[in-house]
Amino acid sequence: MPASTLLLSICTASLLVSLVVIVCLLRSVSGTTAFPAALWGLGASIAAIMLSASLLFGISLDASRLVELRLSVGVLALCPSMSVLGAKRPLHRLWQLIVGSLAVVLLLPVISAELLRPGSLPTMHVTQELFLLLLPLAGWLNFLATKRWFAATVFTTGHYLLVAPCFSSLTLFFTVERLESPRFLVAAFLLMSTGIVITGCQAWIENRKRHSIQKALPTQTHSLDESEFCSMASEPFLCLREALGVAWMLRVAERFNEIATNNKWPCRLSLDGMNVEFNAKQASSRWKSEALRCVWSLLVRFATPDWLSRHGLARHVFVASQENVPVVVSLSQTSAASP
Repeated sequence: MPASTLLLSICTASLLVSLVVIVCLLRSVSGTTAFPAALWGLGASIAAIMLSASLLFGISLDASRLVELRLSVGVLALCPSMSVLGAKRPLHRLWQLIVGSLAVVLLLPVISAELLRPGSLPTMHVTQELFLLLLPLAGWLNFLATKRWFAATVFTTGHYLLVAPCFSSLTLFFTVERLESPRFLVAAFLLMSTGIVITGCQAWIENRKRHSIQKALPTQTHSLDESEFCSMASEPFLCLREALGVAWMLRVAERFNEIATNNKWPCRLSLDGMNVEFNAKQASSRWKSEALRCVWSLLVRFATPDWLSRHGLARHVFVASQENVPVVVSLSQTSAASP
């Protein structure tokens, strides 16, 4: 088997594995505003598999057509990271139209090359090149402070390799033939699929840990201690941080801390989860139920109540204790606290 055929076979196989991982991730993000981003990722993965399989089975593609297809896959791969930047209810669905419009704008060179200049390389405007350069960087920065930082770094590196022939400035350092080399394409797909697989493995491990933590949470009406309170508040927040990145979760934490300061709750929310101050035992235990109401009302903008319940923040009943008298607290009666 020729070396190029072997590389393409490995590349196609890795892309198929990443497709399976994305399908599995769809279930974990179902019920959150990250679901459209996963669908964009599914479409990009299918497009990448079709391109890799075309090269593997010897379908003839000239240089211009190959660059067009690489740019098309690269733009689709950019859409998931752009999708999560607008992942707040109730406008998260409308935001997908903006993401689609952005994809069309970035694909205009491909469309014009196909319709007006068949057989010629797509010509990128300097503004489109800047978008293609800066938007993947923005998506990478959104996940840099999460556990997905390494996977995001690997994926973004592969993305830049994929769209490298579209940057005219790179011809100052590399020849056009080298930028358009199938080896760059194979390396790009391998890196991108590796990043997706790493994300899937991390999500599976976190899911196992979450189930073990939830078994230890209270199932009967009694007062919540500090560790149980922190677990209930932190688990869904951290899961959404890994799914949506830090941009929205920083805003959620900022908003919660403003409310906590105004109400003198002895707790603060950070990117690492909920933290309780040392003097919390001296405060009335009523603050725990109020804080959980606030967390629920903030996170429900990014996930359904059922999803929050599955991740430890049950909507129906939380139990607080005020002067040693159990009090049932329904989160459905909370006031809106918008991030």
